[in-house]
Amino acid sequence: MSVLALLLPFAAAAPAVAGPAAAERSLLDAFKSACSRTGNDVEAMKSDAAASGWAAMADDGDPRVGRLLKMGREAVDQESKSSAASFRRILGGRDIFLIVSRYEDKSGYWGVGCRLYDFDAPSHLSPNGLEAWMGRPPTGVQIPVPGLEKKLWEPGWSDGITVEISYVPKDNPVGKTYGLSGNVLVAQAIGGF
Repeated sequence: MSVLALLLPFAAAAPAVAGPAAAERSLLDAFKSACSRTGNDVEAMKSDAAASGWAAMADDGDPRVGRLLKMGREAVDQESKSSAASFRRILGGRDIFLIVSRYEDKSGYWGVGCRLYDFDAPSHLSPNGLEAWMGRPPTGVQIPVPGLEKKLWEPGWSDGITVEISYVPKDNPVGKTYGLSGNVLVAQAIGGF
């Protein structure tokens, strides 16, 4: 019996290598597991992130995340309150990042965001895969600048949550300005008005 004949049963029993659809689904599920309760309770979101495999990291744990956090803090009015926490995990051999943030102005208006950054994603997420995962087509598509497309679901998973998913090519000028590239997934909620 040849060596190949001996190895065939083992090859047939080996699990299939995850394809692009499975990798995308893992990314989307990692996002939702941390962000499904996006709302005024940021501590619950942090807890969800930790419970679903995201590891807390220092603000300067990755220069790209540090840059985004710094820009966010600089954009906040002196009389407003803001807080943020960042997380990391590895999926598909790439580092992906999560930033949970909350802003409240002096009038009581607040905004909460839960953002996943897959800076090194080689391409956008499959439109059909996104629709299957969300359970419906996007409620809107925006093109904020040429070369960028943002898909929106309003409401997202539940009333009060908006979900946005974008892909930023590495050479996009706006992406370079903000230090963004790859897939950017956002869940956000607002209130206090």
